[in-house]
Amino acid sequence: MDLANVKYWEHPSKTNCVFVEEYDSPLISIDFWFKAGISFEEKEKVGLAHFLEHMIFKGSKLLKPGEFDLRIEALGGFSNASTGYDDVHYYVDIPPCNLEEALSLLINLVLFPNLNEEDYKLEKKVIIEEILQSQDQVDELIFNLFLKSVWLDHPYAKSILGNEENINELELIDLKNFHRSQYNPTNSCIAIAGKLPRNHLEILKNCELKKFKKNSTDSNQICINNKFIRKGRKIAFFKDIEFSRILMAWQINNFNDQKYTLGYEIVSSILTDGRNSILNRSLKEDKQIVESIYSGIHSGELGSLFIIEANFKKENQKRVENSIDNLLQNLLTHSNLINKIKKAIRIVKSNYIFNLETSSQLANFYGNHLLWGRLYPQLELSKNLKYWENTENLKKLIKFLLQDKFTFIAHNK
Repeated sequence: MDLANVKYWEHPSKTNCVFVEEYDSPLISIDFWFKAGISFEEKEKVGLAHFLEHMIFKGSKLLKPGEFDLRIEALGGFSNASTGYDDVHYYVDIPPCNLEEALSLLINLVLFPNLNEEDYKLEKKVIIEEILQSQDQVDELIFNLFLKSVWLDHPYAKSILGNEENINELELIDLKNFHRSQYNPTNSCIAIAGKLPRNHLEILKNCELKKFKKNSTDSNQICINNKFIRKGRKIAFFKDIEFSRILMAWQINNFNDQKYTLGYEIVSSILTDGRNSILNRSLKEDKQIVESIYSGIHSGELGSLFIIEANFKKENQKRVENSIDNLLQNLLTHSNLINKIKKAIRIVKSNYIFNLETSSQLANFYGNHLLWGRLYPQLELSKNLKYWENTENLKKLIKFLLQDKFTFIAHNK
């Protein structure tokens, strides 16, 4: 991405904005971000952030329930939203000629929702039904229990959906207060990517953001200590799972440390990208003791995990664990480590390029980074990739994976 195509600007309301010019894109993507994920919820109000996301789509002072989606579709676009651990975002993809109207609709929907008792009661039933349905998804159950087990007194241990008891205890005033405290200029940003009209700044200046003001209520993200994952192991049992599962987790630098996040992405690629990766070749192809094996980063602004996950027959558990430990140890002295690092860097770099092709991907990427104060994130990419070409630098990350970890094992009941 050419740096000349990325422009930052502060709206008079103090809302930060980023514009990404992508001349070949048929659509413009508008992505409205807020620091309003579950890490901002009070402990007893689990599920509040996700509940509010649902309620916002029930309409606003100027939009009837369902009207927003109908009008966006009539403009040739589509919309969606997502609640995460740290943030929530609402986005619209739209033909460039309809930017002004779509932006107006999105801002009106998100900033001025009509939070009323009738919709609140109806949507509460929808949320509870979503929670009950999720309890039938065994993969989700296993991963949620893993997160609850690995984190110590940490917001990432909570379910984004919440649970039935918590949702039943939430009141309409809780939603209004959360919106008031989190949905304000200092907690938000807007990213717009695509074939931008020449008057895009004028459109932004004149939109409803000018009514967007900082509220007197303070925003508070949960304060935590640096060390907050459990060590040791836990075994749990679930109904109707075909294979046993192991998840090994190490606490690594939070997502704000882009250099080390990238380094662990390279390590992950060495371990499990492709049939000839270290773990796949040994455990799946040669020994055939796992059905599948994966590694990756579960990242967050308040902390991240490096995870290795494998599915296997129960009788192979000890062999799988020992093999993973031995392969990590042997990786330090692997005769072909330099070439494996080079290949992994090519894969990771290609993934970044591939995942920044569409206007939606660009708005998501730059919007999320801007929300957390990271400008021009692509500037650091080449510099950081160069750093990890040094074998000794990457070996430090591998050595860390030889230290204490948390191990979660799931077996069939």
